[in-house]
Amino acid sequence: MRSSTLDHEGFARECAIDIPGPETDYLGGLARQWNAFVMAQAKARHPEFPGRFFNIGFILSPEGEIIHRHHKVVPLQPVEHSVTPHNVWDKWVEMYGRNLDAFYPVTDTEIGGWGSSWPTRAPTPRTPRGLAMTARRSSTAARTRTRTRPTGCSRSRTGRAPSTTTSYLIACNVGTYYLHTDSDVAIDTFGGGSAVVDYRGQVVGRHDYSGGSSWVAGTIDVGALRRFRASAQWDNWMKDLTTEQYQLIYEEPVYPEEPLSRPRPVCP
Repeated sequence: MRSSTLDHEGFARECAIDIPGPETDYLGGLARQWNAFVMAQAKARHPEFPGRFFNIGFILSPEGEIIHRHHKVVPLQPVEHSVTPHNVWDKWVEMYGRNLDAFYPVTDTEIGGWGSSWPTRAPTPRTPRGLAMTARRSSTAARTRTRTRPTGCSRSRTGRAPSTTTSYLIACNVGTYYLHTDSDVAIDTFGGGSAVVDYRGQVVGRHDYSGGSSWVAGTIDVGALRRFRASAQWDNWMKDLTTEQYQLIYEEPVYPEEPLSRPRPVCP
């Protein structure tokens, strides 16, 4: 049963599970049987928040033990009614701390660092980025090179940017050029692909070839864009940003400040 068909407390009482519980015990048996890690996701209760449920991703070890939990930080509005750590920020920070592990946990195992992320990662890419930053500080995860399978996305890279920011994008690719002034042979290095993309990631104008002088055109409906920003519940991702938890990803610098002002190292 979907969490949108019952009131929140009713769903938490009648449909959500406990972790650990009978369901995770069953999955633990499968993990032991096949000597494998098992990843799963469920709408589940939390003992510190009675009458509420979270969307939780969890991992069981080959021994059948729960070794990882990730409480989803960005729900799929308006149909997903689970509570997030951001909704109970003060108590969550009190219990787990104000750090990356509290919101973007990564668990070290003998085969590498494990994290979990599921729908809305494309329009809100900071969740996998937060996991990556957590893993970056883990010695096991840093040492282990793992292959990751790219997730499917219905929009191209050009389409995702405007749909994430609720804006139009005019993407002008580089046209041809000549190696020297006397040449009459144009070099088409980048192969075209100029486009106009609307605020939902739909291409409204495209030009696939950039040989010689060329142009691309598409309709930019400012009125429709303004109506969408004011009324859309589904794809208007900007209104759903929970910036407090994203600050944690960027608080510690990756590069030192003003590196050019520091003395250049002398090579022996």
